[in-house]
Amino acid sequence: MPSNRLIPSVATFCLVCAGLLGCLSTRQGSTDSKSLSQFLNEWKSALLAGDSTRVLAMCSDDFRFEDKGIDAFKMELSEIITGIRQSDGRVNIADATIEIRDGRASVSPISIGLNSGTNSFRMELVKQNGVWKITGLPKH
Repeated sequence: MPSNRLIPSVATFCLVCAGLLGCLSTRQGSTDSKSLSQFLNEWKSALLAGDSTRVLAMCSDDFRFEDKGIDAFKMELSEIITGIRQSDGRVNIADATIEIRDGRASVSPISIGLNSGTNSFRMELVKQNGVWKITGLPKH
């Protein structure tokens, strides 16, 4: 028959294990959040620098822009970069909400401000081989 002293020890052990497992989950979530934040800052820097090659390299092979593919995005990206250069454009990712779940992420709103106005959109991403890739900029 187990002693009454053993029951608190088992309960303590279970709580410690649950806490450790929770910490492991938090660390992974924290790692994903940090790597995604770094990715978004790199994307913003590339966009503000007018580096379309770098921006496009951050897109997945199955990237979708609104309801179209990468070719439509290339044309839009060219216009955005031109607008940024002509109007000292701004890119705001600081106010965005980041949701990460099962290797996928959604970031919204991301705003690009030009003299002609501000456009806000949502960015969808997936983690492929440990690297975040943009899968889409869906139509609002």
